[in-house]
Amino acid sequence: VQQENLNLAYALVKRKFMESEFEGAQQDMDSVIRDVYARFHISDEIGYGLKSLYQLIQIADIYGASTLNYHKADQFFSKHLKSIKVDLKANSSKIHYQFELFYSVANIYFRKRDFESCSLYLLSLEDLVDRIKGSNQKKSQLRFVMLKALNLNYSGHFKEALSELTKVGSSGDLSFILIQAMIHFQQGDLKRVKSLLAQAHHSDKYYILQKGVEMVMRKNMMEILLHYDLGDPDYVESRILSFKRRFAKELQQAKYGNVRLFLNLIAQINNNPDQIGSEEFIESVESTINWREAEEEDIFFISYYAWLKARMQNTNLYEQTLALI
Repeated sequence: VQQENLNLAYALVKRKFMESEFEGAQQDMDSVIRDVYARFHISDEIGYGLKSLYQLIQIADIYGASTLNYHKADQFFSKHLKSIKVDLKANSSKIHYQFELFYSVANIYFRKRDFESCSLYLLSLEDLVDRIKGSNQKKSQLRFVMLKALNLNYSGHFKEALSELTKVGSSGDLSFILIQAMIHFQQGDLKRVKSLLAQAHHSDKYYILQKGVEMVMRKNMMEILLHYDLGDPDYVESRILSFKRRFAKELQQAKYGNVRLFLNLIAQINNNPDQIGSEEFIESVESTINWREAEEEDIFFISYYAWLKARMQNTNLYEQTLALI
């Protein structure tokens, strides 16, 4: 009966967060889960065990993606993970649950820019990933390496990040391509970035089905910034217009409000490059961007803003990114 109730509870929680993403509203994760558990009479022992936390962390990823706010998800899991220890002698099913749980928590800490905590969970993942067998082994290894590389890069160790990525060789995975492209872009290697993005040869429609809207937005944004730096204003203008058409619905949502404003700023300097360092434009940027609380702001949006600030101040992009992070 408890398992049947859990299944109903997970379905209801997931629906609430899917609805929040569709409506552009925010939900308090702790309150939602507590209320749903009470409704189905689920005890804490059952509701916050290994398997239950594994299923809840999947919902947390939906919550984080729907709001671009991983801070509250961290607050929820920090209360329930203290009793979870890595068990390398567990059966394959439990190893899978452990890996997914620790990976998702590490990712939440990365997205909220707590790189030290992310590193601690990555250490647990390093032990677990070698225990995964079968068809999931290669995929799990790739996800682990990508997250470790991101954490290293934003901790100021871009060379070590690139070294980690070489451990899995080449991959046509869009996430893998974009992580490499971003690191090389921050180091000013535009030729390499262009070559990497050319490897993402499928359509946006295909990648949206495979990876979701946010990942495809990042791909398009990277292309826009790259071609601005390459000095191709006609292409930049075309890509901005295409971006706004393709994601017209998403850009109306509050969580993507800054993306819409940021595109407008790029269009402005693309049409009039001389104004980028002017006091008037700098003041316009500062008054246009609507920042969240510092610890809640999305790491990838900060990276885009760092590019604009580096161009305004004529400073090194990677150093500017780390300073803002």
